[in-house]
Amino acid sequence: MSQAVEDPPQATRSSNLTAFVILLLGAVITTWLFVPVTWVPDEVVTTLDSLFFLSWITLPIAVYLDIRIVRRSVDWQPTAPLWVLGSLLPLFNVSVTIPYLLRRYERLNRREAWDFWWRLAGAGVALFLVLILVDILIVDVLALESALVDVVLAELSFLVFLLTVFLVPVAVRYDIAYVTDRYEWEPETWLWVAGGAIPLLNVVVVPAYVAKRNPDAPFSVLDDENSDSTDGELTASTRAPTEPKAGPSSGDRRMKADRTAGNDRSTNDDQPVTAADVDSNWWYVPAITAGVTVASALVGIGTVGVVVATNVSAVLVLLFFVPVMLVLAVAGYASVLAIYLDATAIREAGGNWQPSVLAYAVGSVLVSPLVPPIVYVLHRHRHLGEP
Repeated sequence: MSQAVEDPPQATRSSNLTAFVILLLGAVITTWLFVPVTWVPDEVVTTLDSLFFLSWITLPIAVYLDIRIVRRSVDWQPTAPLWVLGSLLPLFNVSVTIPYLLRRYERLNRREAWDFWWRLAGAGVALFLVLILVDILIVDVLALESALVDVVLAELSFLVFLLTVFLVPVAVRYDIAYVTDRYEWEPETWLWVAGGAIPLLNVVVVPAYVAKRNPDAPFSVLDDENSDSTDGELTASTRAPTEPKAGPSSGDRRMKADRTAGNDRSTNDDQPVTAADVDSNWWYVPAITAGVTVASALVGIGTVGVVVATNVSAVLVLLFFVPVMLVLAVAGYASVLAIYLDATAIREAGGNWQPSVLAYAVGSVLVSPLVPPIVYVLHRHRHLGEP
C-alpha cells in the first residue's frame, strides 16, 4: 500500500492548519475589497489596510507551504509556481485560491475524482446572469434608482466576477480531465477553457458545455453506453491513491489522466531519465538567457554604485542598459517557446519530471520574462542533472 493512503498525524494536522490559514487570509482580503470605507470608522479602515497588506504578502507563502505538505501526504503533485504566482495577483488572488482549495479537497479529502466541477462552472456563470437580470429588473423595469441600490449591485457584481474569473475556466479544465478519462467524448480542452475564461463570452460557452456535459440534459453527449464504468466507482486513473494495478493499460490510463489534468505531473515511470536521455538542445536558450540576466544584474548593481560614488553621467549608463534589457526581454519570451520545445522532448523521453509550460508562460507575463528561464534551468538541473 502506498504511503499516501495513510497520512502521518503530524502531516494531517499541518495540512489542516495551512488550509485554515489560506481560508483566513482569503477572507481578510475579501473583506478589505468589499467593505465600503464610508460605512466604517477611519480606525477600522486603517486596520483593514494593514491586514490586507499582511494577507497579500502571506497568502503565497501559505499556499507554497501547503503544497509542500500535501505532496508528502497524497499522490498529487500540484504545480507550485502556477498556484503561488496566482496567489500573488492583486485582487484576483482570492479567485485563484478557491479552485486550489477545491482541488485540494478533491485529492486530499475525497481521494477520488470529483464529478462536480461542471456544476461549479455552471453555477458561477448562472450567478452572474442572475445579477444582470436583477439589475435590469430593479433599475430598468421597476425604476428603483438610488445610490444605495447602485452601490450594492455594483459591489455584488464585482464580488461575483472576482470570485469566479479563475474558478470557471479551471473548473471546466478539471471536468474535461474527468470526462475524457471516463467517457469516449474528448472535448477540445483549450477551446472550452479559453471560452470559459473570457468575460461575457463565457456566458455563452459555459452553458453550452454544461448542456453537452450534463448526463440528464437533452443535448448531452454522455450516457452509460459510452462510459468506461457503469457503477459509481472511478477508474484506476482517477481513483484516490491506491495500490497500482498490474498491466500496461492501467499505466497508460494514468498517464492520460495526468496529461489532461493540467497541473498534475506524471510519476508513472520507474526508470529515472537523465539529461543525456533527452534529445533536445532547446534548454540552451533559457540557460543563456538566465546567465546573461544574472550577469547583467550584477553589472547593473556595480554600475549604480559607480554612478553614486563618482560623477559619471547616469544617461550614459541608461543608453547602455536600456538596449540590453530590451534584448533580454525578447530573449525571455523566446525562452518560453524554447521551454515548450524542451519540455516536449522531456515528455517524449518518459521523464518523471513534467514541467508545466503554462506556469512559465504565466510567470513571464505577470512577473518578468527574465524570471522563468532562471527557474526552469534550476529545475531542469535538479530533476535531470548535468546535460
